[in-house]
Amino acid sequence: MALPLAGLSGRDGLDGEDNAGNALGVKGLGEVVQVGVAAAIGNAVFNATGRRVRQLPISAETLL
Repeated sequence: MALPLAGLSGRDGLDGEDNAGNALGVKGLGEVVQVGVAAAIGNAVFNATGRRVRQLPISAETLL
């Protein structure tokens, strides 16, 4: 699985209108913010080890 890139997710990932929600009217936006999390973890691994990782999952075997 390749790391997602923010540039591939569209303008802002929120195109159109979404009227669906739960009984409280709450909607989830977790998918939008998860794009940057994998990249941040990959950068943290690079800063700590000096090895650039572009595939998930990141394991010790990948870094060796």
